[in-house]
Formats: sequence, structure tokens, C-alpha cells
Amino acid sequence: MPRHKAAVAVFAVLALAGCTTDKPTATTQPAASAPSASQSAQGSGTGAQSKFFVQADFDAQLAMRTQTPEGPSDKPWEQAIAPKMTDTAKYKKDGPYHLCFSNAAVNNPWRQVGWKTMQAEAGLHKEITKFTALDAEGKDDKQISDIAELQAKGCDALIVSPNTTATLTPAVTAACGKVPVIVFDRGVQTDCPVTF
Repeated sequence: MPRHKAAVAVFAVLALAGCTTDKPTATTQPAASAPSASQSAQGSGTGAQSKFFVQADFDAQLAMRTQTPEGPSDKPWEQAIAPKMTDTAKYKKDGPYHLCFSNAAVNNPWRQVGWKTMQAEAGLHKEITKFTALDAEGKDDKQISDIAELQAKGCDALIVSPNTTATLTPAVTAACGKVPVIVFDRGVQTDCPVTF
């Protein structure tokens, strides 16, 4: 068989293999296009919204795009949009410090860079003489255990990047009663942390 006929035959077999007579299941739905502004305001007509989507939150976050951040323009990582500052003077104490970190995971490149950045930043502060970190490996139960273990190690402050919001809330709330807690990256359903 000549080469061009063989190539056509292979292409035909591959094209036919991609065809199917399966009907879509209840979980298989066609991709949806982005709703227009008028559809967003009136609802998409696709049924109940996900419990993870709150229109008011979305609108507030969208409005942030036009706000001017506060803080040094040459240090965007120190900037904030409409921050609500809290006086943290009651947590002040003399060093040296034992800083602890309960990390949700390092299971993607963004989180790996964040972990390396956290280590580098801790290394820049001579007042931090001990830095203890535990990786929850993306498991809520492990992170709950990690937070309890870190509290027992005598941390002066505990940084938590929660794996999930609702499940980690009780562990963070309990930790707040024993040590100043700083939550970042993902939130929890309590305002007990010193900062977020």
C-alpha cells in the first residue's frame, strides 16, 4: 500500500474512533459560555447556583479591580485593597521567636514557590531563631493533627494556610486560644486569627 493511502487509512481509523453513539449522562453537560452582564444580573436560568458561588462576593471582588491599593508601590506584596486594620499590640513580645507554619500542601508549582518564599523570608529575620513547618499533604485530618502538634511545640505565632475552609475552622479556632494565629491564602469561618 502506498504511503499516502496508508496515512489516509490511519487518519480514517482515528477519526472513527473519536465518534460515539453514547448519549450524554446527567453529569455530562455541554460547555457553557460566559454569561452577559444582563444574564448575570438576572440569573443564568441554569438552576440553583453552586454553594461556592455568591454573587455579592463576586461583585465585590470585581469592584476591587478598579480600586487603588494602599501601600508602597515598589512592594506590591505589601499592598492591600481597602484593608480593615486591627490593633495587634497586645500580641507584642520580645524575641527571639519560634515561628510555626501549618501548610496545606506543596502539591502544585504555585504552592511550591510560596513555600520557598516563606522559608527565604523567615531567613531574613534574625529574630526568628526557630522556624517549624509541617506539610498537610492536602489532607484535612493531617492538617488538624499538624496544628495540634505545632501548638505543643511552644510556637510564639502560628501561620496557617488551610487546606479547606469549613473543616479547618474548628482547629484554627482552638489554636487562637493558645497562640496568635495568622491565616493566609485561604480563609476560615472565624475572625479569631490575628490577621488574614
